[in-house]
Amino acid sequence: MKKLIFISIVTLISLIGCEKKEDPLVRVENNFDFYSDVELKRTDGYTKVFEDIDAHQTTEYVKIPSGYYIVSSSDVSNEVGFQADKNKKYTIELYMTDKQIPAIRIKE
Repeated sequence: MKKLIFISIVTLISLIGCEKKEDPLVRVENNFDFYSDVELKRTDGYTKVFEDIDAHQTTEYVKIPSGYYIVSSSDVSNEVGFQADKNKKYTIELYMTDKQIPAIRIKE
C-alpha cells in the first residue's frame, strides 16, 4: 500500500512539473491613423516582419522563437527591446504620445 501511495505521489509531481512549453505569441496593434510596418529582430539574425498593418487594426497572434528582440517601425524614431519567453503573449503597440510623437511599447 505504501508503495502504491509513493508511486502515485511521484507520478502526480512529475505531471505537474511537466508543463508544456509553448513558443511565445506576438501581435501588433496599430493605433496610428495610417498603415505601418513592424520588424522584430533577434541578435542571431532571426527576423519577423509585420507588413502593411492598417490603421487602428490588430494582427492575429503568431508564434516566434523565444529570445531577446529589438522592435522597430519605419514610422517610429525609437526602437524597443523585450525578452520573449515561452508560454507568454505579447502585444506590440504603435501609438502617439501625449506630444503626438509616434512610439512603440510592449504589453504582456
